[in-house]
Amino acid sequence: MASDDITEIKELIAVIKKTKHINWIGFYSHPGHSYSCRSKGEIAEVQNSVVKQFDYLRKHIKPDYENL
Repeated sequence: MASDDITEIKELIAVIKKTKHINWIGFYSHPGHSYSCRSKGEIAEVQNSVVKQFDYLRKHIKPDYENL
């Protein structure tokens, strides 16, 4: 699922919140593509990309889920 597909993400969160055995509390990211980085600059690019994705999610998800 793409991090910018807000509609699909909100639908998934809604399904999770209806279950008894799963408690949705937020997002987790594992930027595995960082393993191929060979310089501090490449690592910084990956980190900046992940931060931008989380900022985008926060902007679009937080109004519906204040505890995010």
